[in-house]
Amino acid sequence: MLSVLHDWSASLQDAGLSTSVQIALGMGLLLLLGALQSSTPAAKSPSGQPYKQAMVIDSTLPWLGNTLDLVKNGMRFHDWITEVCQAANGRPWLMTTVGRPSVIVVSTPEAYEDVTKTQFGNFIKGEYVRDVLKDVFGLGIFSMDGAQWAYHRKLTSNVFTKRSMRDSMTATIQKHCHSLCSAFQRAADEQRELDLFGVLSQFTTEAFCEIAFGIDMDYLNSDHEHPLQQALDGAQRAITFRLFSPTWLWKLQRRFSLGLEGHLQQCLKTLDAIVLEIINKSIAHHAQRDSADKPAKTDLISLFLSHANDVDAEDKEIFTPDALKYMAMQFLLAGRETTAQTLSWFFWVLHQHPEVEAKIHEEIKTLAPELFKPTKDMSPSMATVQQFTYLEAALKETLRLYPVAPFNARDAAEDTTLSDGTFVPAGTAWGYQTMPSDVSPPFGDFNPSRWIDPGTSKLAVVSAYKFVAFHAGPRICLGMNLAMFEMKIAVAQIFSRFHVNVLPDQNITYATSITLPMNAPLKVHIVPV
Repeated sequence: MLSVLHDWSASLQDAGLSTSVQIALGMGLLLLLGALQSSTPAAKSPSGQPYKQAMVIDSTLPWLGNTLDLVKNGMRFHDWITEVCQAANGRPWLMTTVGRPSVIVVSTPEAYEDVTKTQFGNFIKGEYVRDVLKDVFGLGIFSMDGAQWAYHRKLTSNVFTKRSMRDSMTATIQKHCHSLCSAFQRAADEQRELDLFGVLSQFTTEAFCEIAFGIDMDYLNSDHEHPLQQALDGAQRAITFRLFSPTWLWKLQRRFSLGLEGHLQQCLKTLDAIVLEIINKSIAHHAQRDSADKPAKTDLISLFLSHANDVDAEDKEIFTPDALKYMAMQFLLAGRETTAQTLSWFFWVLHQHPEVEAKIHEEIKTLAPELFKPTKDMSPSMATVQQFTYLEAALKETLRLYPVAPFNARDAAEDTTLSDGTFVPAGTAWGYQTMPSDVSPPFGDFNPSRWIDPGTSKLAVVSAYKFVAFHAGPRICLGMNLAMFEMKIAVAQIFSRFHVNVLPDQNITYATSITLPMNAPLKVHIVPV
C-alpha cells in the first residue's frame, strides 16, 4: 500500500495543481483551519477544582497541534504513537491535528477496560467514524451505536453461534486450505518465487467469500487478481486515506471524483455489481425454498435471511439487498485481514526464530501424525486443532507484536472522567494503541512461552484488556475463534507438507493503514517436506 502522504500529494496532482501551488494551498488551509480552532478552557469538577488533563507532548505547536508530527511520521505512524506512549509512561496524552477531531491517546489495560467495558455507554463510534465508513459499509454494525447496535449485535451473534454455521465454516476452511496447499505445490514444482502475503490474501478472500455467500470464487487457481479482491483493496485504501486526512480534503475529492475518492467510486460500482448479484440470488433461493425441495443453505447471508420472519416489521430493512451487502462487506474485510496479515507476519517472524518453528513442527507432528502421510486432502479435525497449544501461543504472540487493528478509537458522547482522573470532554475522541507500548526486552521479544502456564503447560488465561488483538468488552470480535481456527488449520497443513523459506535481504515493515499489512510482497520459496 502506498503511503498516505503519497496519496495526498497524488490527489492534488490529479486536480492539475503544480507542486508550488499544492504547497501554498496546503499550508494556507492548514494555517487557516488552525487559526479557526478555538482553545478549550480547562474544565472544572463540581468542587471547582480543575480536572486532570491529558498530557500535551513537547512537539505540539500552536494552532497546528501535532499536524506536522503526523506529516513527518505518516509512514511510521504506529511506531510514532508507540514511542510517545512510552515517553508518557502510561499517561494519557492529547493528539491534535488540523481538520480532524482531537484524540486522547491511552496505552494501559486499565484505560482500555475503562472505555470498552466500565464506561462503554459513554464512548461511541460517533458521527466522524460513520461519515468515514458509510460509503463502503453503510450504517452497519461497525459504525452503529446504542440500541440499534445492540439489536444487530444480538442477531449477528445468534447466526455465528448456530451449529450449522460452525460446521459449514469448518468444512469451508478445510476445503480452501487444500486449495492453498495446491497453490504452494505448483510454486514448488515450478521452483518459482511466491508472494506469500498475496497468496494468503487470495486464500482468505476465497474462504470468506464462500462462508459469506456460499459460492466458490476459485481465486487461488487464477493467474490474475479477481475484480472483487481489487475492489476490496481499493475500498480499504480509500478508508485509510480518509482517516489520515483532513475531512475537507477527502470530501472535496469525493465531490469532484479525484484521486482515491474517484477510484473508490469505481470500486463501489464493482462491489455493487458482484455482491448485489450474489445477494439477490440468495434472496431468490430463500424465497423459493419453502415451495420446492431445495435444502437450506448455511452461508452467512442465507442464515441471516432465515431470521427475517422473526423480526418486527420496522426491522425488516436489515434484510434488504443493500443492508445485506454492507453486512457482508464488513465480514469480508474483517475476516480476510485478520488471517492473511497475521499469517504473513507469523511466517516472517518464524524466519527470524527457527527454534520456534521447530517446536511448532514437532507439536503438529506429534498430535497429528496422519497429516504427514502421503495421503492427499488430509485435514486435522477441530478437536485436534484445539490441542495445538504452542502453535496458538505463537499466533497470539504474533498478534501481540503485529496487531491487525493497531489503533482503535471512540468518541466521548458526554463529558467523561477516566478511572485515573483524566477528563475527556464530550466530542473528543479516545484512542488506544494496541501495539506493545514497551518494546524493550523481554516485552519486545518474540516469546510464545509467555502465553503458556508453566504449571499446567496449557494456554494461560489472559485478560482481554491485556490481549486486545480482537478488542474487548461488548464489542469483542465475534469471529475471533473462527480466525484462530482458520490460522491453526492452515499452518498445520502447510507445515505437514512444505518448508516456507523466506528469501533474505527483504526490508519488510508495515504499511500505514487501518490494519497492519506489509509494505511489500513477502517473497518466499516453497520446498516440499
